[in-house]
Amino acid sequence: MAHDHDHDHDTATADFEAGVKIEDAGPARKKLTVEIPAEAIQTKLSEGFEALKDEATIPGFRRGRVPMRLLEKRFGTDVRKETLNQLLGEAYSQAVEKNELRVLGEPEIKDMEKIELPDDGPLSFEAEVEVVPEVKLPDIAKLEVKKPAVEVADDRIDSELERYREMYGSPKTVSETDYNDFVTADVEVRDAEGEVVQESPQTQMLVPGEQRKFKGVVAGIVVDDLGKKLVNKKAGETITLEVTGPAQHEVEAMRDAKLTVDIAINSVQRQQPMPMEELIEAAGVENEEELRTQLRERLEQQAEAEQKQAMGSQVVDFLLDNVDMELPERLTARQAGQVLQRQAMEMMYRGATQEDIENQLAELRAASEEDAQRELKVLFILEAVAREHEIDVDEAEVNGRVFQMAMQQNRRPERVREEMQQNGQLNQIFVQLREQKAIEKLLEQAKVTEISAEEWNKQQEAEAEADEKKKPAKTTKKTAKGSKKKAEDKTDDAEKE
Repeated sequence: MAHDHDHDHDTATADFEAGVKIEDAGPARKKLTVEIPAEAIQTKLSEGFEALKDEATIPGFRRGRVPMRLLEKRFGTDVRKETLNQLLGEAYSQAVEKNELRVLGEPEIKDMEKIELPDDGPLSFEAEVEVVPEVKLPDIAKLEVKKPAVEVADDRIDSELERYREMYGSPKTVSETDYNDFVTADVEVRDAEGEVVQESPQTQMLVPGEQRKFKGVVAGIVVDDLGKKLVNKKAGETITLEVTGPAQHEVEAMRDAKLTVDIAINSVQRQQPMPMEELIEAAGVENEEELRTQLRERLEQQAEAEQKQAMGSQVVDFLLDNVDMELPERLTARQAGQVLQRQAMEMMYRGATQEDIENQLAELRAASEEDAQRELKVLFILEAVAREHEIDVDEAEVNGRVFQMAMQQNRRPERVREEMQQNGQLNQIFVQLREQKAIEKLLEQAKVTEISAEEWNKQQEAEAEADEKKKPAKTTKKTAKGSKKKAEDKTDDAEKE
């Protein structure tokens, strides 16, 4: 299975030896000067005309008997153009493979439109390409990690019961919105010139209340006071918001753009919690106590996943603090999209709700370029760890993860796998698993100290508060490894200073 950021070369292997000179052209960027020998050009041209001669049909001549001078006159331009493209592709692929370059994305060929096949002599061209950054891993003996205890308090079980009652309750149409209601609305996003850049008919969204600090997501954009904008509104009303599109939004026209968002409310629904006795029956248990026991077991599994994630975050922070790396200057939209995909799948695996996933992805889209680069550094560093320790992932492990995610969503595993195959997400599962195995390998060598869940939570809150005070007026929260990731790295930086 290919690495998610490695470029696949579909071009046939060149049957000639191209001359290649490689130079640095910036952070994780190489300049290739490639020379194709004259003999290779003439051979490839001859092959092109011979193939054409066998196929061409011209009135007055039998197939295969058309004079070469006539073929050259009639089809010469097309044959030369096709030959040029073949030679460029084959020479570039050969240069990458022979020099073991691990490239990101497509090359940029200098003055491509001006390159022509010479009548005699060699053909030279220049190409620049982004490559996987070089990573020098630190001394893992210095890694210290705190391991929070797995504890599930009774009040968390109470909250989970209420969440299930809400989830499996029945919606009731009401005339006016209140906090925690759901609205179905037609959403239209326009740019500064009034052009529509995104339409989302019949979108369902929550009216976020105090528990969510009134913050919500519309069209992939975080709106801090969305709940206050949507409350006390009726079907038929339209709310207009003025927002700025996040730098990492998938829709290019919305990135860093001043946007107007119209939310035309079609209907308002309020979730009526399922009565406890019906929930007990639906769960197939005898009584509330048995249901609570089941919930505790599930929450303990979730807490164990959170424990691993907390320890993994500390490993990642250690690596980021101790690895110097320069990223390519132009981070492609494809790579940014992969970061979002990976984040979504990691949250699905941990059992997050679709709403929480959407909120987290919106936060990630709104992240600064510094945060986006941080994510990509994590990707490259953990891949280097995996390569050093010869860590790989097999098909059975990928299928196992797909099965777990399908169970979280109450869906058929084969259907989830089919969708992921179509969306190109199976490779992201591979990367995710490889990263986890890399972190586990480093944890085997770390000095681990166990602390109580209460002590851990207090530490996280204190660090988050310290980080909040150091933030400029308008920044975003950390997005590194999951929704519970606190801003440990900035606090560490502050301590060093």
